[in-house]
Amino acid sequence: MTTTTTPPPAVVLSARYQTSASWDTGFIAYLQVTNNGAASTDWSVNVTYAATAGVHITNAWNAQLTGTTFTGGSLAPGATATFGFSANKQVKDKITPTSCTARGTSCKIG
Repeated sequence: MTTTTTPPPAVVLSARYQTSASWDTGFIAYLQVTNNGAASTDWSVNVTYAATAGVHITNAWNAQLTGTTFTGGSLAPGATATFGFSANKQVKDKITPTSCTARGTSCKIG
């Protein structure tokens, strides 16, 4: 009996998350999403924080926001989309997401 293994799917989207400003009660972050695939694709990024941080996103630009998911239009192969958001928080320290994924692939933080 011969067994075949299926290679893991290629990473189509990659993302990088950065905090550009942080203060006691809020912060501004931005993300870059890159299409590493061979075809155009819509993109989505999900960002979550620890519940104890009390993060509430107040504004987003260059993306649509539904809950904790940011979405955008079609991204051509090799193209990059940049979006950002501002948020309130209940902790004084700089925070990072507990989870950040671009269609299931972990974001690079920092």
